[in-house]
Amino acid sequence: MKQKYTPFTVEDAEKIAKKGETVVGKGMVKTEGFDKTVAFMMSLMGQLYEVAQTHERFRMELFYDAEALNTNYCFFAPIDKGESDGRKQEYPAH
Repeated sequence: MKQKYTPFTVEDAEKIAKKGETVVGKGMVKTEGFDKTVAFMMSLMGQLYEVAQTHERFRMELFYDAEALNTNYCFFAPIDKGESDGRKQEYPAH
């Protein structure tokens, strides 16, 4: 017998909050594919952390292809002025 899933309401989440906590967000994820999502996020966040620790400025691009069921991502860092190969580097200062 298949169980019916009912998403949590804010009230449901508030009932399981511990003393001194308040609900600041909630969501739901289908379990199908969840393990793959966790593996993807672990890989992405690990590389994002390493790049952020190594470079003061960088750019990341994410390429999502729903048809092929693939997502690629790349990180780009500006080339030092002494090593420029002529490619234009555009990293706006924020």
